[in-house]
Amino acid sequence: MSSPVSSLTASRSPSPEPPVQPDHFYGADPSHLPPSPSSSGKTYLSPDDDPLAHRGIPVFAPTMAEFADFEAYMEAIEPWGRHSGIVKVIPPKEWSSSLPDVTPQLANVKIKSPIEQFMRGRGGLFRQENVEKRKLMSVREWAELCAKDEFRAPGKDQVGVHNSAGAMPALRRRRKTKTKEEEAKDEEKMKAEQQDTAMASPPNSASPDPEDATDSKDTPADDRDTKEEEKDTKADAKRNRRTERVEKDATFLQSFTPHTDWLPPATTPADYTPEFCQKLERAFWRNCGLGKPAWYGADTMGSLFERTLDTWNVARLPSTLSRLLPSTHGLPGVNTPYLYFGMWRATFAWHVEDMDLFSINYIHFGAPKFWYAVPQARAGALEGTMRGYFPKDTSSCPQFLRHKSFLASPTLLAQSAVRPNHLVQHAGEFVVTYPRGYHAGFNLGFNCAESVNFALESWIDEGRRAGVCACVDDSVRIDVDQLLEDRRIEALEKTDPEAAAAARRARDGEENKGELPRPRTSSPRKRKPTAPFDPDAAPAAKRARVSSGSGASHPTHMNGHGHNHAQAHTYSRNHANANGTPAPHKVTLILPARPHSSSSHSHHSAYPQPLAIKPPAEEEIFPCCLCVGPSTAGLARVHDLPVGWREVGPAARVAGVWMAHESCALVLPETWVDEVGGERIVFGVDGIVRGRWALKCAACPRPRAKAHGALIQCTKGKCPKAFHISCAASGGPAGIAYSVLREVEKEVVLLEPPPAPLPATDPIQPVPEPTVRVLKVIRKAEVEVLCAQHNPKIVAERRASKAESVRADVLALPPLARIKIRVSAGVFEVTLMRVLEARRSVEVLWDAGEVREFKWGSILLGASHLPTTTFPGTLFFFCAHWAGIDERVDSGGTKCGFQLYRGKR
Repeated sequence: MSSPVSSLTASRSPSPEPPVQPDHFYGADPSHLPPSPSSSGKTYLSPDDDPLAHRGIPVFAPTMAEFADFEAYMEAIEPWGRHSGIVKVIPPKEWSSSLPDVTPQLANVKIKSPIEQFMRGRGGLFRQENVEKRKLMSVREWAELCAKDEFRAPGKDQVGVHNSAGAMPALRRRRKTKTKEEEAKDEEKMKAEQQDTAMASPPNSASPDPEDATDSKDTPADDRDTKEEEKDTKADAKRNRRTERVEKDATFLQSFTPHTDWLPPATTPADYTPEFCQKLERAFWRNCGLGKPAWYGADTMGSLFERTLDTWNVARLPSTLSRLLPSTHGLPGVNTPYLYFGMWRATFAWHVEDMDLFSINYIHFGAPKFWYAVPQARAGALEGTMRGYFPKDTSSCPQFLRHKSFLASPTLLAQSAVRPNHLVQHAGEFVVTYPRGYHAGFNLGFNCAESVNFALESWIDEGRRAGVCACVDDSVRIDVDQLLEDRRIEALEKTDPEAAAAARRARDGEENKGELPRPRTSSPRKRKPTAPFDPDAAPAAKRARVSSGSGASHPTHMNGHGHNHAQAHTYSRNHANANGTPAPHKVTLILPARPHSSSSHSHHSAYPQPLAIKPPAEEEIFPCCLCVGPSTAGLARVHDLPVGWREVGPAARVAGVWMAHESCALVLPETWVDEVGGERIVFGVDGIVRGRWALKCAACPRPRAKAHGALIQCTKGKCPKAFHISCAASGGPAGIAYSVLREVEKEVVLLEPPPAPLPATDPIQPVPEPTVRVLKVIRKAEVEVLCAQHNPKIVAERRASKAESVRADVLALPPLARIKIRVSAGVFEVTLMRVLEARRSVEVLWDAGEVREFKWGSILLGASHLPTTTFPGTLFFFCAHWAGIDERVDSGGTKCGFQLYRGKR
């Protein structure tokens, strides 16, 4: 779909071993390709002649013979990707035509916990906040979501400011209407499930109605029968809905055509030319952060490739990484594949892969992906530019770009001398990313892609140096040296067992050196299926082995700031001393050897490799169902659990009883504390809105703690930051301001259904309304919570600190220093004449000897990659004094006198 560019240059002395030549370069203009200073006399292009990838992104179209060996071809084109950051590979037609239809496999695909992407920012600079949706979606439901007006991609005739809003075909309108009707039916079914929840607050209190209590005691059998009937009815309704959903999914897939059903109205796949895709790119950036946030069905474990496919099967790629970390003990998304279901505007922010690995992405069907890539030679410049744009984030985490949450437009980056290349990937095409190759992009509509990480032999040294995000508990960490050492030891076991045992003892002694034994904490999940641990039950060597089916590995799914993406498994190995005493808890997994690969780069494949990653975190049980505070003081029993309590708060359940702090119940709007029979009981937990359970605490460092409990939000405007009450109350060190403003009185009311109406005789007879009965009046605490961004004390301190820093930097500037001034017309480099501290401004020499005054805020301090215009326009040499006639030497060497500046120092 991209414009081919000739890759040959006339030459008389061809190289004996020319590098693989790209079919073309995406995004390059053949008439403006920069001449290569080293390419004279060559009949081919060399990647070393263009280290900044000015030609564009290489696109390769291998023959079937070249395509047959994945590792060999990756090594052949690696020199190109090492300069451009990413490359595209268009498979041979023979390979593409041999792939079976993926539609039957879609029936088993479920999109678990899709994310909603909120773009916070403006002017081409955005922070991406991913909100995980607690739902399981089928491909049909995802396709219907993508077809809604607010999520559907614009068609060929719908891109532009003057697009007609009423240009949609009738078929689409009917489909939308049908979807609305189905949604209305679903809402009715949900309401039917909650027939008995019409109360604004729970009716139970310290003073129940005696008449009601008497009635309930008279007919206990009838009540039990009624409840059992209602339970059966709800179960039947749930089964019916599940059956109906399965039938809808099956019907959808019978008529689903993956390669055309994703298309917008009046648009064909051939319409996605480079020109049309650039129009969509402009529409994306023009509307970024506006409208309803896009969804992304990312990180869905699985593959749509058949297991019998042995060539370029993303789920079974031969590589250095697959030999070090076999898929039988895989890391989801790292060496086992993920599926990604995209829609229009679904975005992946600037990042490099975990552990600086390679990655490969293949679109099975659907709309294209629009990619941006920065050459590796400019990776440092991109990091510096992003640190300048997001200074708070880089101070809290040096590897903050690995959060995949920061987005800068290509126009903004080009102004900072970090111009990215771009590429459009269509269905049936591969994109390969390389170590230290920063990339970002977005989807142009409904599509399904598959991705996985891999490595070549050249990655070994880079894996040793790779940076790791330390602020996320389950970041991927791979100890390359330990993997290679353990492989070497396992190879020795076959030839010299005694030497292998000595090497293992030396390795384990080095690992445990300086470490203190950590106490083993109990875990209900582990204690349930296993017998008490007996150190003499088996030899230590056998206890050190963990099978692939062991419960010692647990995938941790996290959409982090992004979002995250390649997830980490955690493995454990329990060493034992000779006396049977457990040794310090060290982490390694002994992996079986993989058959020797046919690739010439598989000299490590004979060594089974262990994985060294952090030990698994024990499951946390919080005393309070509303917060994560560890204190057990002030706990009271919760009277009624919310609907779906197993989903909203499983970590708070202890023997089927929920407890809550009275201080939390006093603050949450829906809850209160009452005394019944001498016992303090928390009411209203079942009335907490579901959205409050779904909030994530911004102060908690661990993912499980973030998702626990019912939270309160920052009270400044529409700030989305949320906190546990315990975190907010003790959040001074984190910059959170928490204060109790006042106590207010609120009514606890009960909505009593109206009596059954008599047979209607009057067609306009009014419908009786439910009766509101006030049960009691309670006192609640009204609080103010301000996050660090809106805490006035923190804001004032930051503003004062910034002003003092600017003052110190400006006063340190020497006279006649060259400084950069930012104005609306651009950035200009000028000569400083003097600093006016009282007015917080400076006087500078402008063009033609003119002196101008600018505020300190206009000065660009420190390093800047912004393009700069030099004022004055010619080169000046100044005398030691300021007054009098000075000489100017222009670029032509002519000397002339002029009055430079007269004034007080």
